[in-house]
Amino acid sequence: MYRRMARRHQPVGERVLRNYNFLKKIARTCSAKKRRNYLRNANCDELLAITEISSNILDGGFHITKRQQKKLLPYANLIRKIARIRSEKSARNLYNNQKGGQAFLTAILAPILVEAAHQLISKIAGNGS
Repeated sequence: MYRRMARRHQPVGERVLRNYNFLKKIARTCSAKKRRNYLRNANCDELLAITEISSNILDGGFHITKRQQKKLLPYANLIRKIARIRSEKSARNLYNNQKGGQAFLTAILAPILVEAAHQLISKIAGNGS
């Protein structure tokens, strides 16, 4: 009856792939205090990887499901703010002064990390796609 379309994996940027372990650590952390410390100690490339993810989600460069969109809806203005970041200094200011914690990061990172893991596994397996 219903035919499922083959899911096409979307390419994830090099910056996101380079910082996969850092992003995974942030997404898995339940403690707001630990997440804040990870962001405080992050290097420039790691902070800008989060910005790249936000920008790709807003531009439609990365497909997210309706369910994921609903989870992100309360954080729409914050995601827009993050996507406009272009420097390490402004990223640090935004993440360190964020009111209400960084719980939104889990909602942003979860769908991207799945695709990044698939891409990394493909590279290791030798498919190159």
